[in-house]
Amino acid sequence: MEFYLPSLFIIILAGIAIIMFGPAVNYTAMIGIALLLIIITFYHHFTLFYKEYANISWINLANTNLASSFITIIIILLCLGYIIMLTTSGALPSLSMPPAYVPPPQTATNSLTSSIGNSLISSGLVREQPAMSAFESGLSKQV
Repeated sequence: MEFYLPSLFIIILAGIAIIMFGPAVNYTAMIGIALLLIIITFYHHFTLFYKEYANISWINLANTNLASSFITIIIILLCLGYIIMLTTSGALPSLSMPPAYVPPPQTATNSLTSSIGNSLISSGLVREQPAMSAFESGLSKQV
C-alpha cells in the first residue's frame, strides 16, 4: 500500500472544521456533518480502491464491508434515538432516593472527619443520622 494524500487531506480538513465550527454548532447539525463526512470518506475510499473491490469474490466483499456496515447501522440508530429523544418529552421518571445519613460529627475520631461531617450537614447534602433505638441497633436480640 502507498500513502494516500487525499485521504489525509480529508481527515485534516475534517479536524480543522471540527475545531473551528464545533463549539458553535448544535448537536443535530453536528450529527449531519459527521454523517456527511463518513459518506464522503466511504465514497472516496471505494473510488480509490475500485479495482481491488472488483477483483474479490462476494464473500470477501461481505467480510470487508461488514465492519463499516455495522458502524453505519449503529450511527443511524443513534441518530434515530436522538431524534426520538428530541420529539418526546425526554423526562425521566423521578425516583425517590432515600436521604444520605452520616454519623453525628461529635462521634468522629479526629477533627478532620468531624469538620467534614459538619460541612456536609450544613451544606444540606447529607443529614445527621438519627439516634438509633435499641431495637434498630440490634442490642435487644434475644438468643
